Amino acid sequence: MKIDRAAMLRAVPRYERDRQEQRMERAERMRRLSAQEPRFAEIDREMRMTGAAAVRAAVSGDPARVEEAIRQVAQKNLSLQEERAALLGKLGYPGDYLNGGAICEACDDTGYKEGGALCSCLRRFYREEQLALLEEAVGRQDLRFSAFTREFFVDDINQTNDAPYRLRREQYERCERYAEELSVRRGNLLLEGPAGCGKSLLAVCIARRAIERELSVAYVSALDYVTQCDNERFRRDEESAAMIARCAQVDLLVLDDLGAEPAGSHNNAYFLTLLQQRENAGGSTVICSAVDTEGRNGLYAKYSASVASRLRGAFERIRISGADLRGRNRMF
Repeated sequence: MKIDRAAMLRAVPRYERDRQEQRMERAERMRRLSAQEPRFAEIDREMRMTGAAAVRAAVSGDPARVEEAIRQVAQKNLSLQEERAALLGKLGYPGDYLNGGAICEACDDTGYKEGGALCSCLRRFYREEQLALLEEAVGRQDLRFSAFTREFFVDDINQTNDAPYRLRREQYERCERYAEELSVRRGNLLLEGPAGCGKSLLAVCIARRAIERELSVAYVSALDYVTQCDNERFRRDEESAAMIARCAQVDLLVLDDLGAEPAGSHNNAYFLTLLQQRENAGGSTVICSAVDTEGRNGLYAKYSASVASRLRGAFERIRISGADLRGRNRMF
């Protein structure tokens, strides 16, 4: 699982605030023990420093640095915990006496378990922030595949022929299967179809399912991505650079409204670089486009041969059809 730096930077302060009250009780225990044996305070300080180092590495964007830092943290913390338990035993306290004030005994509130895995206590905040970032990006909340009941497609059904409904139901089920398989295999998806048919809605549901499967996710429109690339290229904007790096590195990227962005002399280079980076990182990408792929004015013709080749060869294509969903469904 790749760490989404943007989500982790928001999760860590929440994680720390959530533990403040419990740490007050632990601090009182630590004060009493340190009066008897100063080494307790030294051990506690060393454990907090190693935990902070792991968090800094996790948001650095360098996978090699993250892995090595977490391995070192796990090894150091295990040694310190053993030393602390031995000291507690000498003073007549149980070995977990100082863990009682921690919310999570599995990681002693460092956020990382032995072996370097992200602990469930920090993962909960991280996952919530990933979902919040997704909902902020799309302006919608709680989008799930379970909402696609027969009533959702009422405009595709009439008394004599439900073929349009069955076709759309099949299209949506293909997207759900894709989402289910993301945790075990990499894959790219191109959703095409007219405006209002539900492409973006499906892409967001895929993204939500990926987050629930503990994958890192980013959502960006093609227009916003081009704008950020221009900002980084011509203004050296650090926030734009961070967003571009995030899009390249996450497990799943949703690139919405490809083909709707204004023409620009650097667009081909931006998208080619992005697709190459996604391929090199081993990530999955979902692209939505209201522009038909084929034809003289199609999506493939809009971009360079290198970009078009990747869109043709590396993406499963699903055409979404059916009635316009905007203006009548509460999910829009």
